[in-house]
Amino acid sequence: MTEQELGQITKVVKDLLQAFHERRYDALPSCVDEMEWADTDEIGEIMDLNLEAKELDFFDEYSAPCHFHPAYEYHQMRIHEYTDNRGILVDYDMTGNGGEIADLVLQLKFQRRDSGLCSTFLCIDPA
Repeated sequence: MTEQELGQITKVVKDLLQAFHERRYDALPSCVDEMEWADTDEIGEIMDLNLEAKELDFFDEYSAPCHFHPAYEYHQMRIHEYTDNRGILVDYDMTGNGGEIADLVLQLKFQRRDSGLCSTFLCIDPA
């Protein structure tokens, strides 16, 4: 993976997390090239229910610290390159309220094309 690709991946993740933080779910499609899960009303309902169920006020923006008890090695963003080098999968463990575990994983796909990486919002999965 190149530095430029990592920068593009990081920007997409930052933009998506900012939209989640501000509860602007209708802004999600503007953060990526494609939406595999495109129903932003449904996404918003599910995300708001998750906030309520976990007693969180908000989702954190990019790179908020995560407070685990007990502490252990943790990587909030995991990047997996395809073995055929055609793309990259990204899992980002979401947090809320300034570092509390939200038990949700943002999943994205980036496909290499002649024009660069094409970003796809796949889903939010329970951790």
